[in-house]
Amino acid sequence: MSKKTWIIGGVAILAIAGATILGRSLNHANDSKGSTGSNKVTTLKVAHTQNYVPYDFVDEKGESDGYEVAVLKAIDEKLPDYKFEYTGTSDDDLLIGLESGKYDIGTKGAWYTEERAKKFIIPKEPIGASIIGFTVRKEDADKYKNIDDFAKEKGKLVPISPQMRNGMLLKNTMKNIRTNKSN
Repeated sequence: MSKKTWIIGGVAILAIAGATILGRSLNHANDSKGSTGSNKVTTLKVAHTQNYVPYDFVDEKGESDGYEVAVLKAIDEKLPDYKFEYTGTSDDDLLIGLESGKYDIGTKGAWYTEERAKKFIIPKEPIGASIIGFTVRKEDADKYKNIDDFAKEKGKLVPISPQMRNGMLLKNTMKNIRTNKSN
């Protein structure tokens, strides 16, 4: 990943975290627990996916780690009136938890959808790109050399997570390959 992508990613995370903190501060301005003018510290619950290495994950010691977590920890150090508590969780729990208020901040790789845009602050410009790969069993290595082979042999897709769009995209690609080969 290029240095430019890391910088853009960091700025986007800073913007999202800053907007969340500002929003929480304004919502709690009259609350005794949220007043930033006093010596009280406001705790923000930060959720991240637990196995999206190197971006966010839980390490062998059970500690939150990764690039996105490191950026949020750096933000936390700059904000003495706030303390971030990190929770590694699933993709589903992260989004449901943000929506329900269980978490104040969430960081994860997520596809843009209109539904998510109605509920969450999402950067207008992408901050990175995933390499969507294709994993097969070793015993099938000679059988499947590319996506065309997989489609032709009617290989079985197993989605990583039900809300992940890459499974849908791969399924549609395979359908198009099969349709075009039969014409």
